[in-house]
Amino acid sequence: MANPESDGELKHQARLLLSWREQALRNKASTDEVDTLLERFRAQGKQRMQFLGAALQAALRKQAELVKGSDSGEVSARKANQLLQRLNDEVGRHRAQITLYNRLLSAKTPEDLGGFIDLPLDQYGSVLVTPKRALLPRYNRRDKRQMAVLAAIAVLAVIAVLFWNRSQAEVQFGAMAPHFPNGKIRLRCLNNTPKDIFLHAPWINAAEKERPYEDYGVEVLVRMESKSEYRLVPSEGFWTYNGISTRAIEPVRVAPGLSSEVELNLKSLFEQTPLINTVRLVCTRGDGRSAYAFDAPARKQ
Repeated sequence: MANPESDGELKHQARLLLSWREQALRNKASTDEVDTLLERFRAQGKQRMQFLGAALQAALRKQAELVKGSDSGEVSARKANQLLQRLNDEVGRHRAQITLYNRLLSAKTPEDLGGFIDLPLDQYGSVLVTPKRALLPRYNRRDKRQMAVLAAIAVLAVIAVLFWNRSQAEVQFGAMAPHFPNGKIRLRCLNNTPKDIFLHAPWINAAEKERPYEDYGVEVLVRMESKSEYRLVPSEGFWTYNGISTRAIEPVRVAPGLSSEVELNLKSLFEQTPLINTVRLVCTRGDGRSAYAFDAPARKQ
């Protein structure tokens, strides 16, 4: 796995690529070279995401099996705790890396990753790539062994998917409000489809016809005290993804087989719209199809 230094290097490489492209556009120069490098960077990142996703699912399965073994007495409590700690660390590393790659691959401008890097147009290539350094870290020997095992699992999974009912290959949502009375609602989006999807938190396009068909988004409705009907309220700026405002990264990319979680800050919502009795989240697809709804009592802080 990449270490913190290489994580920072990856982010810097992505900023350089996006800055290079922006500089080329500013100077009305060709973007062919940087577009090729961006495409390669994203393709390599997507491949890495798929590997990390498979590794994460394998670790989560091991966790579940270990808990089951501990509960049945097949594994001692001491050994189970030791192994669970290692698995928890592994799961945490995988999730951190997936979060990083999600952010890198969804970035559209250098500002999404920290800001524009201003260099003369002819210097970006030499700063970015050297013969001894690839755009993305190469797999180490341990990664390659894991990939061989996970590839076999993936083949079996693909065969199994062929027999799935079409309704299972869908995008699923779930929400919870564990932080009350602190005032946050978590919304999780699970992508069970074979391709990337994008989550808008919130929808910002006014008309459904302007929304990408395969994108998903959430809107916030509220019911006021002593009222029975719900009404739509603006919530842009109230949503965060991994602690970052979705204004900076919207939409959120959700890779196949993975989930992403966004949070709604109720405190900001209350300040904007006092006397709220209930908050309702409504998730829809770009074509307007309803996907999920969640109601929560709005307890003020």
